[in-house]
Amino acid sequence: MKNPWLHRLAILVAVFALLLIVAGAWLSSEVLPLPGSPPADAAAAAVPTDAWASLALAHRVLGDITGTLTIVLAIWLAMSGGPSWLRNLGWAALAIVVAEAFLGIPSALEAWPRALGVVHALLAPIYFSVVIMIAVFTSNRFAAGPELVEDKFGTLSKTSLWMIALVLVQIALGASYRYNVLGVIWHILNAMIVLVLILMVGVLTLKQFAAHPALRPAALALVVIAGVQVLLGFATFLVLLMVSKNTPALVDVSLAHITIGAVTLAASVAMAIQIRYNIRPATSEPPA
Repeated sequence: MKNPWLHRLAILVAVFALLLIVAGAWLSSEVLPLPGSPPADAAAAAVPTDAWASLALAHRVLGDITGTLTIVLAIWLAMSGGPSWLRNLGWAALAIVVAEAFLGIPSALEAWPRALGVVHALLAPIYFSVVIMIAVFTSNRFAAGPELVEDKFGTLSKTSLWMIALVLVQIALGASYRYNVLGVIWHILNAMIVLVLILMVGVLTLKQFAAHPALRPAALALVVIAGVQVLLGFATFLVLLMVSKNTPALVDVSLAHITIGAVTLAASVAMAIQIRYNIRPATSEPPA
């Protein structure tokens, strides 16, 4: 489906969605205690300040803008005459925005259960990835049709789906650690598995399709983003070892780690789309 203005709107929504994720991560870092700290620290951390109130207002305004743009995007997709699955993506994005709005109410009342916070933190990158999917499906490159190539190894399609699933698990584990639901060890162990899968998908794609106009840039972006995310995760862990309370350094590196985590999920989804769109299964050689 080729519609340049619809594509631009999807990109604009994605930009605001990412800004909203940044604001939400920043807000939670100012409210939540350091993982593993006693409950008394949580009460002290949740005392409202002028800076926290301004940040909360910014988060709310960004949420209102993102929600409004999502309504416009969903209605435009519904009226565009495109395929039903693309229209459904618009409604899915809108449904997630509505769910996030309701999940944000307890946080505004400073009575946010930990499990609810994990769900809120998980839905945000999922929403961002759905909007990125819409941007990919409305792009000129996608409208031009696939440039079919053959996967000699025959593993990219399934591996890319496992990659998305485990990146989602990784984001959930990270949110669970930030909200003191689980320890950090599960987040670290799963990170190793996720990195292996991303490298498998990226390297196999680059090895086979080094000149492909869609697969090569998607694979490069995925590998670079994942590499940055691993470095940020390592930096966050080092800072946690050196401090006993929230500090500007910890907030900054955690903020970057959370944000790039959402981008990693979106890059994984975009990579999987390009694989399923441009790669056909390997054909078996006829018997001699």
